[in-house]
Amino acid sequence: MPPREERLGSTAAVKGTMLEAHLRWAADRITDSANALAAHLSPEHAAVLKGPILPIHWIPLGTVVAIDRAIAAAVARPPDEVFRELGRHSAKLNLEGVYKSYTSEDPHAFFEKQALLHPRFCNFGRAEYERMGPRSGRISLVDMPEYSPAFCVSGLGYYEAALALMNPAATVRVSESACVCRGDAACVIYVSW
Repeated sequence: MPPREERLGSTAAVKGTMLEAHLRWAADRITDSANALAAHLSPEHAAVLKGPILPIHWIPLGTVVAIDRAIAAAVARPPDEVFRELGRHSAKLNLEGVYKSYTSEDPHAFFEKQALLHPRFCNFGRAEYERMGPRSGRISLVDMPEYSPAFCVSGLGYYEAALALMNPAATVRVSESACVCRGDAACVIYVSW
């Protein structure tokens, strides 16, 4: 398998709810988390920790990735494990909170809506959803001018937790068959429940 690469620039951004959820996860596990994280960040990225992070704010993807890496370093755990947990926490916090109206008892309906609403949460790329069977589907993230393995792994955790929230009795499976971080044209994620 080719090594994972990333491309971060200055235009890709995500809504503040994602970073807010990741920082809440960190605050529950790290004493004086803002200062602990700042020790692992450039002054530019650390400055974001000083101000309020509102759901309507657009946060640069590079800043979110840097903070996620700082969280992993501060808790001294394998980064991919932490990124996946951050994604799970983001789904739980946001889909039981500010975005509860986006959830559905039917995961297909949720993922179809999520693909349509992608531009409201990420100002880059495009999401597509295809039903693969009665209890499975495929998410494709295409036209990704900026990307990072940290963001992709966090997304897998998000999809896992979202499915578990919608269908707690199901055996949730989320796997990635292609990724722009490995040179593929799109990130392709299979989900089943």
